[in-house]
Amino acid sequence: MPIGFTFTYGGVGYTTCQMSTNGVLFFTNPTSQFSNTALTSITNSQGIYPLWDDLYVGPSGNPIPSTAVYATTGAPGSRIFVMQWTNWYSFGESFEVGTFNVVLYEGSNKIDIYYRNMLGASAQRGYGASATIGLVSSGGYVNQYSLNSPVATEGRLLTYTPAAGGNTPYSLSVQDVTPATAAAIPTYFLFAVTNPKQPLNLSANPGSPNATSATLTWSLGNNGVDPSNFTIRYSTSPSMAGFIETSAIAAPGQPYVLTGLTQGVTYYWQVVSRNATNYSTSTTSTFVQTPNTPPVAFAGSFTTQLDTSYSGTLVATDADNSPPSSGLIYSITTPPAHGSAVITNSATGAFTYTPTTGVSGATSFGFRAFDGTAFSNEAFISLNVISNLPPVVTLNGPSSVTLECFVDFYTELGATATDPEDGSRPVVISGTVDRTKVGVYTRTYTATDSEGATGTATRTINVVDTLPPVISAPSGILVPSAIGGLSERIFYSPTITASDRAQGNVAVHPYRTRRAPGSRSARPPSPAPPPTSTATPRRPHSMSSSSSCRNRPAPATWMSSASAAMLCLREPPVRSSTSTTPSSTTPAT
Repeated sequence: MPIGFTFTYGGVGYTTCQMSTNGVLFFTNPTSQFSNTALTSITNSQGIYPLWDDLYVGPSGNPIPSTAVYATTGAPGSRIFVMQWTNWYSFGESFEVGTFNVVLYEGSNKIDIYYRNMLGASAQRGYGASATIGLVSSGGYVNQYSLNSPVATEGRLLTYTPAAGGNTPYSLSVQDVTPATAAAIPTYFLFAVTNPKQPLNLSANPGSPNATSATLTWSLGNNGVDPSNFTIRYSTSPSMAGFIETSAIAAPGQPYVLTGLTQGVTYYWQVVSRNATNYSTSTTSTFVQTPNTPPVAFAGSFTTQLDTSYSGTLVATDADNSPPSSGLIYSITTPPAHGSAVITNSATGAFTYTPTTGVSGATSFGFRAFDGTAFSNEAFISLNVISNLPPVVTLNGPSSVTLECFVDFYTELGATATDPEDGSRPVVISGTVDRTKVGVYTRTYTATDSEGATGTATRTINVVDTLPPVISAPSGILVPSAIGGLSERIFYSPTITASDRAQGNVAVHPYRTRRAPGSRSARPPSPAPPPTSTATPRRPHSMSSSSSCRNRPAPATWMSSASAAMLCLREPPVRSSTSTTPSSTTPAT
């Protein structure tokens, strides 16, 4: 069989290989020897021994439903070759041993051996109980994993990594692919187009408390032909040992209610799709016979640039978990039409999408979340690969400006724009600013590149009013008032007006202030007393634009207070009940 690329094994490059029905992939000196031994006794036949045993194609030599398939796929430099023994049987028994494959990796020269649908039904050869597993390469190198030991269990993955250049020695790592780890461990499974479509996304929903039944559902893959019926296999063993298989269920076969279950027990199960000659088996799923709420997956969208990968996180929740986003396993169920989406952390939903080189446009991929018992709905992530990024607009100066109403003028500082492909781009400014009205205004700066992509930035202008009104008093009279031994006179005018730059005319309220003898600060203002006829008006000698007054000659002029927009106008103390008019040269005390 052609490998499709040069695979370096034990330091030697190979482009072809040979497959044995007895579970061996040979590179040199293939043999038909069916009685397995330790690998040290067969070093002349170099190859990979995934399950060297006395195996058969189909039950008792009947080739149906067994299938041997191989394929090469991937981009040059990172291609893979898969050789798969599908639905292989034990010689002299009518029991299926299972499905297993060998994967060769271009470039890294790594080797995977993956055991799939290993049922243990054969008492003689179940799980490799009478098989030899390992590697034999040039120079007599042997790396034996097992001899006559039941270690080829359902979902087991052996990975052999060579030394530099595809040379010996090889290091071995062993992983078990379970529903909890499947999304994080890459595996390969070949499917013959004549086989019935493979059941996928197995989901179980146990009944209400104390129920002894569970509702089972699944979906079908795209490859193969439509099945005519299904069977359910279930067991309390992770390896599916001693499984029970239901009678045939006519298509579509679901939802199917599985009965006779025990509360609190963990069950492992498979779905087998069948037609007249062949069958396809799902991976093993599991559930605990307790009430369960399926998770809910949520759709999303993102944009990335041409030839640029995007990393994000899928989102799903489960009402049975705390917090709801915990305890879930994410998997991609529908791949994107172009590019590739890969789950990088199946527990958090982290993923990376890599677009196809030179391809832009919209696509999507679907995913589900699994809570250990049931799958969520399928949610889709919409992708948009754009051929260029929009311009980046940068403001000159601050992004927020404050103006005093009627006082300050707005000066436009402008902005600049740079596009990754086009370089500097012109900026169009929109939005108005009214310096005579209090409010918040926005100026928008927009740049467009040669392909129509736009970038924007905004500047906020706050027009505020913090200045007090201006008070006008064209005429008035002085009203005497004695408070605590301090004589004050209040300027009173019925025609006082006030205006504000921002608010126009505003109401005026007359106030007076007073201070104790010897004090320079005023107390809070209090309402002015009504005018009396016993006082003789005198020329005012002091005024203030705040809440305190200073005793010095000053013209009788009103000024607004910065804090209260009010006026204190005072003249010197009067020491007798008879008012006199002081000389203009008499200093105030």
